[in-house]
Amino acid sequence: MNNSPRLSLSIFSANLLYLTIIILTITIGSLIQTWNFTGGLIASELLLYLLPAIVFLRLRRIPLNEGLRLKPIHPLIGLLCVLLGFSTFLFTNVLDKSLSQIGGLSSIRFPAGSIPTGIIGFVGYFLAVAVFAPLCEEATFRGAIQGAYEKRYAASVAIITVALLFALWHMRLSGLTGLLLAAVIFGFVAWRSGSILASILVHFGLNALAAINTLLSLSNRGGLPFLGLPTAAGGLVVTLGLIYGIWRLQPAVERTALPEPGQRRSWLRDYWPLGAAGLIFVLVAGSTIMSTFISGQITLKQAGYNEVSITKALESHYRITDQAGDEVGQMTCTIEPLQANIHLDCTSQVKAYEVTFGGSNHKDEAHTTTWSATWDPNTMDLLTFTYERSYENTASNFRAIIQDGQLVVDDSKGTQTISLSPDTLVEYEWAWRANALKPQVVKSIQAPFVYLSLWDEETQKSSPTFRNEILHIYSSQPLTLPAGQFQAYKSELGGQSAWYTSGHAGPIRFEDGMLIYELND
Repeated sequence: MNNSPRLSLSIFSANLLYLTIIILTITIGSLIQTWNFTGGLIASELLLYLLPAIVFLRLRRIPLNEGLRLKPIHPLIGLLCVLLGFSTFLFTNVLDKSLSQIGGLSSIRFPAGSIPTGIIGFVGYFLAVAVFAPLCEEATFRGAIQGAYEKRYAASVAIITVALLFALWHMRLSGLTGLLLAAVIFGFVAWRSGSILASILVHFGLNALAAINTLLSLSNRGGLPFLGLPTAAGGLVVTLGLIYGIWRLQPAVERTALPEPGQRRSWLRDYWPLGAAGLIFVLVAGSTIMSTFISGQITLKQAGYNEVSITKALESHYRITDQAGDEVGQMTCTIEPLQANIHLDCTSQVKAYEVTFGGSNHKDEAHTTTWSATWDPNTMDLLTFTYERSYENTASNFRAIIQDGQLVVDDSKGTQTISLSPDTLVEYEWAWRANALKPQVVKSIQAPFVYLSLWDEETQKSSPTFRNEILHIYSSQPLTLPAGQFQAYKSELGGQSAWYTSGHAGPIRFEDGMLIYELND
């Protein structure tokens, strides 16, 4: 009989540990992170993820340095691991965003009211994501759980199995591919070095860049400016090079597979905790899909606006082009303080044009458009709105006005009126108001939206129309305009699009479905 101390958990104990932290995550973890997101993250890492692993190891009298694989690594390997984390983020970030847009999954968001603000909030969030998460998660997954699997299975099986468990434990569909690839890399360096210090450093490098990118986005700076396809391709190449370098520089630690003590256990007995965890994931993933595609976006009221301060008149000039890129006019907009409110005036002149683009024919006569909007700077509620489009043929003239919660539209068909709430976004003005939205990690927002004149196939006429639409927000990308090169993020709503950059009070590019308005100076 072998009475020597065990050096790792049994497969059953590792799987039971996994099921335990799954249950703790979706119950206590989700609750405390709702109360205080950053503090809840740190508490979850320490008490719900690391502490159970320590308890399991102590109950089985396994030394923590062996059970968690706390072994020193060469400083050069440590440096390569940090760099590996950086490079892994560069390509997994772009991969996840691309797959998220293709699949229509909303991005990860903060619970309502929990977005970190100020220096203390930002530092706390960085520590939670970049320090506590790597330390605690690697100790549990690449230490206790992968250590158990490596003692019984080939390294490749152990690494991939635990990577899958790690990815599924996050209980989300958005970002699952990048998370799985990163977990495989964490597992590889932990196996190759025999130490979780290596995987902690890779995890730190990846999470540090991710946290900085998120905090820049929350600060209205559009995230890290260098993210994109070229950087992703470079990140992938560097990642492969670093993995090869670690493979060559770090000899594999010799390990001997250990038999389970006592009588042979059945697969059912060893792996039923994984079956239970899988069922939980299916239930959570199913509810995520339902909430994403049916009613899962946050509302405009939940998103909220920043308080806007305009102390002097700011004037912007736009070049107007048709869908083929031919210049057809100019627009000037001035935003300024008006008593205690914010007021915007825009005037555009467009010459007659006709263009066929994308299978559609776009045509209009020469006209002049003037429109204005007034907002409450504290709530960004729309107080007044006026839109007028004038033609040589006055029968084509169009006028819309919002005041006292009523939209009144006058055109050749007569006068039409609908009631609106102050938070309703309106064609054209929404592109300025949406620039004041609080920074969002979630990228889809339910928004009440009114079309000034929308064609209805059933009635065969155009009329003002109110609809609940989805405001889509996309990540920052380089944008070339007549005014220069910008790093801008894009918003889409009701068939219109707007691009924003930090330091500018309105959109630097705007598309109304027929014409394109680009900042000219």
